[in-house]
Amino acid sequence: MKKHPPPAAFVRPLKNARFRSSSRMVKILTTGIHGVFRGLTFGLYPVEYDSAFHRAGAEIERKGVFYKGLSSTRLIFPLLALTAALLVIGGCAPVRKIARDVTGAGGDLKKKVAVTFFENKTRIQANELMDAFHRQLAAKLTRGCSDALLVTPEEKTFPEYLKNMPRLPSGLVDNYAFAVTGRKYGFNSIVTGNLLDVKTDEEAYGFWWFKNSRPYVELQVGVELLDTETGAKILDERFSRKIKIRMEEFESLRSKENTAFTILIKPLQQIADDVGESICDAVNDQPWKGYIISVSADKIVLSSSKDTGLVPGDVLEVFNSGGTVRGHAGQQFFLPGLKIGEIRITAVYPNRSEAVRISGTDIKEGCSVKRK
Repeated sequence: MKKHPPPAAFVRPLKNARFRSSSRMVKILTTGIHGVFRGLTFGLYPVEYDSAFHRAGAEIERKGVFYKGLSSTRLIFPLLALTAALLVIGGCAPVRKIARDVTGAGGDLKKKVAVTFFENKTRIQANELMDAFHRQLAAKLTRGCSDALLVTPEEKTFPEYLKNMPRLPSGLVDNYAFAVTGRKYGFNSIVTGNLLDVKTDEEAYGFWWFKNSRPYVELQVGVELLDTETGAKILDERFSRKIKIRMEEFESLRSKENTAFTILIKPLQQIADDVGESICDAVNDQPWKGYIISVSADKIVLSSSKDTGLVPGDVLEVFNSGGTVRGHAGQQFFLPGLKIGEIRITAVYPNRSEAVRISGTDIKEGCSVKRK
C-alpha cells in the first residue's frame, strides 16, 4: 500500500481560528491525530497514514483553517468516522469524558462554584424579571458546567456572608473577602453579576424620503467570576441584547408600567444563556483546587467535601498560598506559592475531608491543594 507523507496542514499551528461546536460537548480525538480544537493548537503523532487521513489532510490544506462548525461535509465525514472508531476501541466511552481525561483541567474531581444573586441596578425593579434570569442561568450552568458543583443562594449550604456582597470603602466588591470566605467553604470560584441597564430608544431606518424610526429596547448584564486561590477575576464580561418592540411597548417601558417588564423576559433569558456559556468555559478551563482549614499534629482538615469526588487514598500536592499583595483601589490578592509538600486523604465527609502528611514541614492553614 502506498504511503503518503504527512500533509503540511497537519503540522503547522492554526492561526487563531476559533473552533466551537454548537453543543460545546465535542472534542474530536482520533487515532494518529490529537487535537484540542480551541482554535490554537493542533498536533500529529508520527504514525502511518492511510488514504483516508491523506484525503482529510488535503481538505484541511485547501481550506487553510477549521471553520466554525466544520461546515465542509468532505471534512466532517472522515473525522466522524475516525471518532466513531475511537469510541468502539474505547468501549463506547463518552467523548466528553475521554476529552477531559486528555485535556483534564479538573480530572475527575468536581469544582465547587458559588453562584450569587445578580443585582438589578435598573429602573425596572420587578422580581419576576430577575427570577426568570436566575432560573435560565441555573439551567444553562447545570447543562454546561459538567465539571462543577453549583451552589446557589436557595441552598442551605450557601454561605450567608455571600448573599450580601462585601464591599470596600470605594464601593468595589471586596475580592479578597470573597476569596477568604470561598476557601472556607471549599469553593473554587464565585460568580457575581448585575443587570446593568434597560435602555429604550428609537433608531432611524430606511433612506431618503422612506426614512422612518422604530423603537427598541437594549438590556445589559455584567458578570464576574472570582478565583478563590488568588482573589482575582478570571472572567469579567458584559453582555447585551437589543430587540425591536412595538410603540405601545415602548411607551409602557418609558412610563414604568407594572406589566412592561414581561417583554424583557425573553431577551434576558437569551442573555442568561450567553452568560452561562462564558462562565462554563472559564470554570471548565480551571484546575480543581482545595484548601486546608486546620492543621494538628496527626490530622489535616480540608474544606473540600465528599461530593467533590475525593476518596481515601488520594494524594494531593500542597502549595503555599498565604502571601498577599495590594492592588488598585484597596484591593488585596493572594499570591500563588511553590509546592511545599504532599498529603494523603484518609476520610471524606459531607462538609470536609481529612488527610495526613506525607511530606513537608510548612503545611499550615490557608495552603491550597491540587491533584497530583
